[in-house]
Amino acid sequence: MVVERVRSAALRVEEAIGWVCQAAAWATLPPLIGVTIYDVVGRQYFNTSSTRLMELEWHLFLAARVLRRHPLILRSRALP
Repeated sequence: MVVERVRSAALRVEEAIGWVCQAAAWATLPPLIGVTIYDVVGRQYFNTSSTRLMELEWHLFLAARVLRRHPLILRSRALP
């Protein structure tokens, strides 16, 4: 009985973490797209390049990737 309550609570917490990770991953996409477009247009048409922008692109990409994978990692370790 207590074990079932703990499992139920753990599953609810995992579901909440998954939802937050998904929302955060989706929230990183608009800035990632905007920075990428700005960088590409700047390099293509104005012959400018910024290492900081490229670093920001990679950081946003990795944040989206890690946040997107986190719920999958939790699911693979789910309680039986």
